[in-house]
Amino acid sequence: MSSALQMQGRFSAIADISNAYITVSKKYIRPAITRMEELSTLPESEWLIRSQEFSRWCENSITDIDRLAQETSHTADANIQKNLTALHRRAIEAAAEQEG
Repeated sequence: MSSALQMQGRFSAIADISNAYITVSKKYIRPAITRMEELSTLPESEWLIRSQEFSRWCENSITDIDRLAQETSHTADANIQKNLTALHRRAIEAAAEQEG
């Protein structure tokens, strides 16, 4: 039973963390790569302005990613508890059925 609870908790945490990584990748990492590539092709006259815009975007992205990490941590904890409670309930029901 202990192993099942540990596995359930780990799977739940992995799912929440994976979802957060996918979000960060789609919303921040890939766009950042695209923006950097665009910067590398700009004429010098536009580069300074666009690079400053990119820097501001990066700063805002860092704030958003930090918020997402905090939300994910909170959500993961809540989901782990919910899933472990459900697993506990099932284990108790199965034990009661075996006794009966």
